[in-house]
Amino acid sequence: EFFSEAQKCIDRIAENPKSVRTATVYYSSLNLFKEYSKRNKLYTFEMTSKMMQGYIDYLAKMGKEPATIMNRVTIVRRLFNKVKDVHNDYDLGILNVKNYPFRKLKYPYVVSQAGNKALSLADLRKVISVPIPEGKGYRAYELEYGRDYFMLSFYLIGINPADMWDLKK
Repeated sequence: EFFSEAQKCIDRIAENPKSVRTATVYYSSLNLFKEYSKRNKLYTFEMTSKMMQGYIDYLAKMGKEPATIMNRVTIVRRLFNKVKDVHNDYDLGILNVKNYPFRKLKYPYVVSQAGNKALSLADLRKVISVPIPEGKGYRAYELEYGRDYFMLSFYLIGINPADMWDLKK
């Protein structure tokens, strides 16, 4: 059964402390696919290209961006492949999971966002000099923290915020 086997795969991923965020995204993607299927149990042989194309269309109707749709479907595909690897023995030619519902899918067109994302010098100066209210209120702390976090990322040549969180002394 796909959902329970996929859940086991994600649980194994979550055992690694460095992969907790990955596991969280996988859990979220699996739950979204469950929501679409409206089922508690789904066997791998019931997963078809038509079903997966319906899932893509479902995500698009929810207003998900093409890149998000691609990521969600890719995660379901990865889980499917892990389930296949558990149940198939390729060395002995034992193929319990024979179908592959991801072969004929039509994904939404993803527009590259690789354009210029650089801030102008004037915009950077605005960020640096943003007025922070006096006092120790939550709002002042939040603004100061956000600005400092952004500036640190800028000074570190655009380090990924997730990587910055994981830095240790």
